[in-house]
Amino acid sequence: MKGVCRMFSISQDDVLRALKKSRRIAKQDVLASVNTADPPFWRSQAEARRAVYDLLAADVAEHGVEVAYQSAARAYAALPLIHLEPNNPADPVVLGKEKAYEVFFTIIGLPAKQLAHLRNARRRNSPRRAPARRGAAPGVLKAVVESRRLQDA
Repeated sequence: MKGVCRMFSISQDDVLRALKKSRRIAKQDVLASVNTADPPFWRSQAEARRAVYDLLAADVAEHGVEVAYQSAARAYAALPLIHLEPNNPADPVVLGKEKAYEVFFTIIGLPAKQLAHLRNARRRNSPRRAPARRGAAPGVLKAVVESRRLQDA
C-alpha cells in the first residue's frame, strides 16, 4: 500500500491534511494574538507552531510519515524543558514548537506511553537543576546553586 505508514496506521495524505488544518489554526492564532493580554508572546508562539507544521508537512511529503516521525522525535527531544514559574516567563518559541510536535504525535496516533518516553528524553537532555533542599534558607540554596554552576563551568 503506497502512502500508508507501517509503524502508524494513518496514510501520508491524511497526515498532510491534518497538518494543513493545524497550520490554518496557527495562522488564525497569529491573527487573534492582537486581542490577547500579551500579543508578542502569543504571536511568537503561533508563528513557531506554524513553522514546525510547515517543516513537518514538507518532511512527510518528501520522506513519508515514519521518517518525519523520527526527525520530529529527535527535534522534540532536543527542546529544552520549560518549567512554568510565575517569575520565570517561558520562551514562546519553545512552547510553540513543543505544542506543534505534540499535535503531530497525536495526529499520527503515537501512544501516550511513547509520548511520555519522549518527554523523559527531554528531561535527560535538559541542564541539571539543583534540587530544592527542605528547610534550607533561601541564601543557602542560592549559594549551593551558584557553586554547582561554577563546578559545571
